[in-house]
Amino acid sequence: MNFPATAGAKFAQTVQYGSQKWASEYKHDRNTIEGLDGFAKDESKEGLGTPGKRRLRGIAAQFLLISFIAVAANLRKIQAFRDEQLSSDSDEERAEKRKQKQAIRLRRKHRNDRVAPWGDFRSSDPPPDAKATDPA
Repeated sequence: MNFPATAGAKFAQTVQYGSQKWASEYKHDRNTIEGLDGFAKDESKEGLGTPGKRRLRGIAAQFLLISFIAVAANLRKIQAFRDEQLSSDSDEERAEKRKQKQAIRLRRKHRNDRVAPWGDFRSSDPPPDAKATDPA
């Protein structure tokens, strides 16, 4: 008996893709990775997303340069963390900065001007208390 490779693939993960539980478990990981990607692709720094800065031929050479870029980005991240920890800000000033960052995150999370629904990984089903109106 033969089964295609895609048989049962929908259920290969422990948590169903796109479910509320999946969104709550993977949202943080995805945001972390996307943030690190953006950090490393900053053209004023490492510029990982700009292949013109890596003018060597061959996969091995590209791999080596990308490895160096990743190391440089990680060192920059560590230095920023160290500088933040060694800053002369008081606990109250740090708490105020943290509060401001959380307010910004909440505004981004609850904004209604998203270009497309795939930006938030929420279920496409409307909430139970939503009106049954079609926006189209």
